[in-house]
Amino acid sequence: QRNVFVSATLTNNFTSAGTTINYLTNYSDVDNVTLHTPAMVEISNTRYLVLWMETREEVDTLRYVFVDGNGKATSQVYSAGGAMSDCQPVIKDNKVIWYVTSNSQPAFMSIDLNDPEVVSHGHIYTYSYIFYPSYSGDGALSCVCSVCGADGESVVIPSISNADEYTVYR
Repeated sequence: QRNVFVSATLTNNFTSAGTTINYLTNYSDVDNVTLHTPAMVEISNTRYLVLWMETREEVDTLRYVFVDGNGKATSQVYSAGGAMSDCQPVIKDNKVIWYVTSNSQPAFMSIDLNDPEVVSHGHIYTYSYIFYPSYSGDGALSCVCSVCGADGESVVIPSISNADEYTVYR
């Protein structure tokens, strides 16, 4: 089972005695959790943000925690909808910012350092049929953000009772 940890080595003691390992997660094989895409962002010389993705029962969750210069957690582990990518997060306007892609479309994610429970991003919606339109009734598409899973506004597709209103492309 993989876990997320921070290894910190003293600058004046590059030995195993000068190195500490601080585990940020403590999962075992029976937990059935997959951890992936870790990243670490330096906020200051003594404050860092560690982010990673957890997958449990096919549900992805963004997790993150603040650590000090020794790699020890200084905050709770936060959870949010969203995703990580191989893009290294940066700090701009007191926010940690990175991008992810879904269906080749970029979406910027951000964590507000003044209020770390606030994770925001631009939604990338994907649509799927709830039911198809017919001659006798309307159809509908569901709308879900492919980054965080948030529901968007469903779309109604008018019935096809008047075939002159539709064009078929081949």
